Amino acid sequence: MSSNSAISSRSHTDAGLRRHIQQSTKSVRELALELGVAESTIRRWRQRQDVRDLPRAARNLRTTLSRQEEWWVINLRHVTRLPLDELLWLTRRGINAGASRSGLDRCLRRHRITPLGRQETPQLRKLGSFDWWQIALPGTDQALYIAIEQQSRWLHAELRSNQPRTRSAFLSRLQRRAPILMSQCQRQPDPGSQGEDSLDANQLATQRQLLARLLWLYNHRLCMNQLAEMTPHGYLRQLHLLQPWAFRAQPIAARAPEQPDLGQLTTHRRSSPQEQLEPV
Repeated sequence: MSSNSAISSRSHTDAGLRRHIQQSTKSVRELALELGVAESTIRRWRQRQDVRDLPRAARNLRTTLSRQEEWWVINLRHVTRLPLDELLWLTRRGINAGASRSGLDRCLRRHRITPLGRQETPQLRKLGSFDWWQIALPGTDQALYIAIEQQSRWLHAELRSNQPRTRSAFLSRLQRRAPILMSQCQRQPDPGSQGEDSLDANQLATQRQLLARLLWLYNHRLCMNQLAEMTPHGYLRQLHLLQPWAFRAQPIAARAPEQPDLGQLTTHRRSSPQEQLEPV
C-alpha cells in the first residue's frame, strides 16, 4: 500500500497529518482528495500556526445577568414557582432583555434550583390562602416583602426597611390591597440571599422601580399555563363574576409604571437593546 493511500484511509486528522497539510504546496481541492478529508479541514489547518487540537466546547459560558439581576430571578422563581419559559418571559421584559433561555437555566442550576417543566406547576390551594416572605436585600438595610395568593397566583411585594415593625405594617397593607378576602396567611422561610455590593440611594430607587414594573408585568401581562393562559388579573376578573362574595373589592386593571433605568444596577454591557414592551 502506498503512503498516499495510507494517509487517505484516516478518518480524523492527527498532528502528523496536520503538519503535512500546512507544508504541502498542492491546492486545497487536490490535497482534500489526496487525504480524504473535507476542503474546510484543509483551509482550517492552513490558517493555523500549530497542530494542536483545540477544545470544541466554549471555554467561557457567559451570562448577561448581573449578580443583582440573578438575585431577583432566583427569588421570583422561589416565590412564584414559574416554569422556565414563563420565568424567561418575565426576565426579558422586566429585568434583562438580553437574557437567554440557556443562560437562565444555568443560573437556576448554579443556585441548585431545578427548573420546572411546563406541566410541573404548584398545586392550587383554597381561594384566599396567602404565603409571604421577608427576604433581605443584599448590600442594604432593606428587605423584599412579597406575598402570593395561591389560587389566582396574584402577587404583591414591597421594598421596605428590614425591621419587625415593618413586617406587621406590610401585612396590614396586604390585607387592604388584595382584592380577595384573606382566609389565611402563612410566612415561608427566607430562601437565602447571595452577597452583593452596597447600593446607594439612586440604585435603591431603581430597585423599587424595577419591582413595580415586575409586579405589573406579572399580574397584568404574564399569561400562565396553570391559569388556562390567563394572567392573574384576568383570572381574578373571571372569578369575581362567579364568586363576588369572596372579594373585598373588584379587580381593577393597573397602568404600566415607568420603565426603570436598569443600567445603574449592572457593570456589564447589554448584548442587545432593551426590548419594547406592550402598550397599556
